Amino acid sequence: MELLFVEPGRGSVVSGSDAALPSLVDFAGIVQQRISEEGSAVELPSSTATLYGSGVRNGYSITLPNTGTQWAVSFSRPVLAVQVVGPSPQQVRQTLDQVMTSVELEAQGLQGGKGVPPGGYIQVTPSPAAPVVVDLGSTKLGRTKATLVIGLLGLTLTAFSASRIDRWLTAYKPRWRHP
Repeated sequence: MELLFVEPGRGSVVSGSDAALPSLVDFAGIVQQRISEEGSAVELPSSTATLYGSGVRNGYSITLPNTGTQWAVSFSRPVLAVQVVGPSPQQVRQTLDQVMTSVELEAQGLQGGKGVPPGGYIQVTPSPAAPVVVDLGSTKLGRTKATLVIGLLGLTLTAFSASRIDRWLTAYKPRWRHP
């Protein structure tokens, strides 16, 4: 999910002026830094890395995307990328709501602390409006399928092993001598 920082009185980043863009990027960076310092955000090795891919299974990250290269950083968009992972979709939504609220409050606090009237605040807009939460965990149907496959595999191996052992015992059956 992305949080867009929009110029006061504008509906979107697209309708904003190019002159205001560097200030919006700087402001987004300040908000990101404050949120990261105050909370328990995970710092990712790069702005293109994912939390889940980095091995994190519970937590969040908030980054200002770097559109540059490894030798020249470039922060060209007034956007904060937010990623959340957790044990359940409900917890992910709850953490995401908390992070979004923290960003809003931090942005308002910074602007209010400098005497900016509320009508002149830089707006923070989520994109997409309704966050997408993907459950990568198991489902009841998935667990049932796995149990059936393991059971069938076990039965197959048992039947195969029994037939091989029976053939081996029959082929090498000792001949008893009766006096």
